[in-house]
Order: sequence, then structure tokens, then C-alpha cells
Amino acid sequence: MVENNQNTEDVVVRAGRPSDGADVADMANALNREMGLTNDPFTAETVARDGFGEDPAFSLLIAEAEGDSIGYALFTEGYNTDFAARGLWLDDIYVAPPYRSRGIGRKLMAAVAATARQRNFASMWWTVLDSNARAIDFYREIGAIDDNARLLELHGPALEKLARETAL
Repeated sequence: MVENNQNTEDVVVRAGRPSDGADVADMANALNREMGLTNDPFTAETVARDGFGEDPAFSLLIAEAEGDSIGYALFTEGYNTDFAARGLWLDDIYVAPPYRSRGIGRKLMAAVAATARQRNFASMWWTVLDSNARAIDFYREIGAIDDNARLLELHGPALEKLARETAL
């Protein structure tokens, strides 16, 4: 295992691979638990299927040190109507707790931003919980704008109920 005093110079950010599935699943489930969710929906198989299958649903970057996965960024393409241009939606960014506050999250964010620019996207956006002051401070430090937008979600019975109101 990598020493937890890892310097960012020793950390490589690379494109995800199907073989990263188990590590990403472990980290994504850990992130969900940190967010207060009680289920572990990710498996190596779901990461491989949804990230690397016939029609990938997301892109993935891995922060790696001495062969160990210590963080990841998972993102999708979107469309930003504020700019009438494509944008990048950052679904998750995660750094394992022993490696936090060492610049690895910033390195991952920079790699995601570089990906957005390489694809000629006009923006990238994401959500953060109001209770995550540490993350909010980090995002402000890198120049993110908080426009007080709120993320709303429909899932489960509420999604089914609304979907039944139309006959497409």
C-alpha cells in the first residue's frame, strides 16, 4: 500500500479501465456511505458494464499511486443551455481519506477540466451538499461559482407515478 504521506508528484491521473471496476466500486460505495446512503449499489460488474460496455454511460479518471487506486472522477457529457454548448457533468470526485488534503482532488479536478477543454465543452458543473464545507471551500479555491441552484431528483415511486401521467 502507498504511504499516506504521498506527494502529488507521485500520483498519476489516468483514464479508467475495465480492470478498475472493483476499486471504483469500493470507492463509490464508500463515497455513498460518507453521503449518508446506506446501500452499496456499485459492483465491479456495474462499473465495467456502465463505463466500458457497448454504450458507456460515463467516463472515468483514476488517481493512482504506486499501482494503487486512491481516487477517481466519474463524469458524463451534458448540454449547458446557459451557453448553448456541450458541458461536462461531474457526477463524483473522490479521494480516499488517508490521501486527502494533499492536492490529489485538485489534480483530479484539473484532469477533468482538461478533458472538458479537449472535447471543446464550454463548462463543467456538479453538486455539493451544503453540509460539506470542506468541499465548498475547495471548489471556491479553484474558482467555482455557487449560483445557489438546487439539484432535484425523482426516483422510485415518485418517478413511476409521474411517468404514468402521460402515454408516450
